[in-house]
Amino acid sequence: QSVGMIRVVRAFPVIPGQEAALEAFLRAMKERSGEVDDFFRRYGVTMESWHIQTSPEGVLVIVTSEARDDAAFAEHAASEHPFDRWFKDRVREISGIDLDETPRGEPSREAFCWREQG
Repeated sequence: QSVGMIRVVRAFPVIPGQEAALEAFLRAMKERSGEVDDFFRRYGVTMESWHIQTSPEGVLVIVTSEARDDAAFAEHAASEHPFDRWFKDRVREISGIDLDETPRGEPSREAFCWREQG
């Protein structure tokens, strides 16, 4: 993680029956790569990765982001840019999480971290 950057890790549950919508969203993100680049750059995001995990409780999308500062999330929550609106609507449809209200997803806290020194 770069100096002055923040890392945010959050989990988005996939509403049962929305697995196909998740796959369509992932395909669209790849197809709209230019808009995705613009989207992340506008908010100072330097890295974002999505990980799909299946658990006994259902499917989760675990997202890790590195951004310039926490203000990026508030800026995103307030945005009505067409791509941002599309993105937030898909997240709400698939997970039930409203990024206008909780731009960082559901609250989490780092409980353990190991990093090689040196």
